[in-house]
Amino acid sequence: MKTLLYLIVVILVIWLGYNYINKDKRAVVLDDKKDDVIVPVTSTREVTTGVYEVANRESKAEWAGSKTLIKDYYDSGSIMIKSGTLIVAENKINSGEIIFDMNSITALTTGKGDGQDNLSKHLKSEDFFDAVKYPEAKFVVKGMYYAVGQAMLSGDLTIKAVTSPIAIPITLVIENNNLVLSGTASVDRTIWDVRYGSGKFFTGLGDKVINDIFTLKFKVVAGVAMAQ
Repeated sequence: MKTLLYLIVVILVIWLGYNYINKDKRAVVLDDKKDDVIVPVTSTREVTTGVYEVANRESKAEWAGSKTLIKDYYDSGSIMIKSGTLIVAENKINSGEIIFDMNSITALTTGKGDGQDNLSKHLKSEDFFDAVKYPEAKFVVKGMYYAVGQAMLSGDLTIKAVTSPIAIPITLVIENNNLVLSGTASVDRTIWDVRYGSGKFFTGLGDKVINDIFTLKFKVVAGVAMAQ
């Protein structure tokens, strides 16, 4: 009986020792699986320094707005990313610009369930973005930084010839050797002189008040145009 207990104790000690010695090896094996997924630019994986050209066919942007006093009333649609460049060095975006085609702004859904064509025309009119006079909007990248672990892209946004600074939380990954930049910007339209339906500037609107904040969700795909 004592011999059996002794053998059990020896086997247990050997098993615990083996697992202790190899625990780090098992962790490395699990970490190695990360190579099979999209690797963030913030990782140790090297990103080619150079100028990246935005692929407008693969890039997209979606906007959404709401009415302040009507619950769950949302309008949404799309806008075309026309062109752009991103300049990368030391695994981050240092500068660049992204151009939006304001004549392409389109309503795809409305809070009332119809009238998308009318809203599309209205958005292009002088009441909103005056696309004939201002056919492009532009975001000029000034730099990239991190705040509490969140990557932020800072720069100047120009709409209707009004330029104002903005910082946008982003995700930046490598996918099929391209940079894929995605995020959602919350924009106070009144800063850029888009005041139609704003409770800040008009009274007596009732439930027609439009929220000053609209969101722009975007995905920008860019490939290396010139490596350095």
